[in-house]
Amino acid sequence: MESFGKQAATERRAKKEGNRRTIKEERKNRLREKAAQKAIGKDATFGASDQKLKEMNIKKKQESQNKEQITPEIMAEMTFPMKISIIKAIKSEIISYPAFRYRKLRDLLNLCEDPKDIDVVLKAVTALCEVFSDIIPSYKIRELNEKKPEENKGNGKGKQDVKISKEVEALQAQEQYILKCYKDYLQILETFSKLKIAKSAKNAKDKEQASMFYGSLRLKSVECYAKLLERHPHFNYRLNILQLLVTKLANQEEAVRGVATRSIKKLLRMENNSLLEFKLQILKEI
Repeated sequence: MESFGKQAATERRAKKEGNRRTIKEERKNRLREKAAQKAIGKDATFGASDQKLKEMNIKKKQESQNKEQITPEIMAEMTFPMKISIIKAIKSEIISYPAFRYRKLRDLLNLCEDPKDIDVVLKAVTALCEVFSDIIPSYKIRELNEKKPEENKGNGKGKQDVKISKEVEALQAQEQYILKCYKDYLQILETFSKLKIAKSAKNAKDKEQASMFYGSLRLKSVECYAKLLERHPHFNYRLNILQLLVTKLANQEEAVRGVATRSIKKLLRMENNSLLEFKLQILKEI
């Protein structure tokens, strides 16, 4: 009996020892799993930090490239081939990446006022027309100093500051910059469309050369006006463009008169119900 009792006691002790080892092993496994999870979490954090750092570096690089660089001093030192090459490059950049290169519009505007070469001016004017035709949005941009209709109604409540996200703020800044450049461009076109031969021209050769240059600028400016209005009849300053085109309907130059006439006819024939009010404005101006 004692031998059986000792055997049973030995088996119980072995069983308890086995249970303790099993529990101990399970605890070790759980600790290993927790350690592994923490390591994975740290790696993910470092990975996210690296990704964020890369994104910040990319953004800084884009911002550095989205700055106007051509000053009058730099332009004075540039050769004709350099100017033509940079006009093509800037046009391509803005059209390809408008959100990251829109500030380079100012460079093209500066080249539109090159005092040395009429060909550079014509190239810059044409490039800007193509750029604006491509990047102008399909809606009218509300200027920041322009109130919404509901804001003009007195409701007896104080003005409330509306918080906007960084993305919306960045988009507004981009739109306002593009709109300002667009307005400056239209003013340049208006100036070119009214160019006349200077009285200071001393001889017939100077007058003939000036007449040819000024004629090219007058025609190009009206062509750009017409193209922009036909492409974006909904956009800002459409009435200003229309009024200038209407004045060209009776222009002495046949080419200028033809551009304005064809543009007005094309606008009136557009099958777009949203342009009914604008078509009435066209008829009134005529």
